[in-house]
Amino acid sequence: MTLLDALSAAADEITRDLAPGSVELRLRGRDPHFVVTALPVDPTGPTRPIRPDPPPGTPRRRRTTAHRTATC
Repeated sequence: MTLLDALSAAADEITRDLAPGSVELRLRGRDPHFVVTALPVDPTGPTRPIRPDPPPGTPRRRRTTAHRTATC
């Protein structure tokens, strides 16, 4: 029982860290299993990572002409 209590506490702690996802502890016979439930992916969400704005006072880098030509 002590092992089950420790595993259950671990599942609760991981659930708090994954919120709004969750982790469940399931027993199949005598074998414990962790089951992770994540949020569904939003298909209308951003397709590329969004970079945060630089801190105030940080100079912005300028692209070179060669870089602009290569990416256009």
